[in-house]
Amino acid sequence: MSRQIQKQDDGKYRVWSTIAGGYIIENATEEEIAALYIKDAEVDIRWRIHYEIQRLEQRVMNE
Repeated sequence: MSRQIQKQDDGKYRVWSTIAGGYIIENATEEEIAALYIKDAEVDIRWRIHYEIQRLEQRVMNE
């Protein structure tokens, strides 16, 4: 996923997403953008953990 943080004329920030084809957050502070990225990273990490555990469980069932 490609994102680009841009500074607005009023000094706040917005994030453009190539996947969404638009801004996914506008009028944001640095902290708000960090929270968005952290939330997305957490979702990704949880998905990867779930995937790995499912692979392990499947392997155990096939033994």
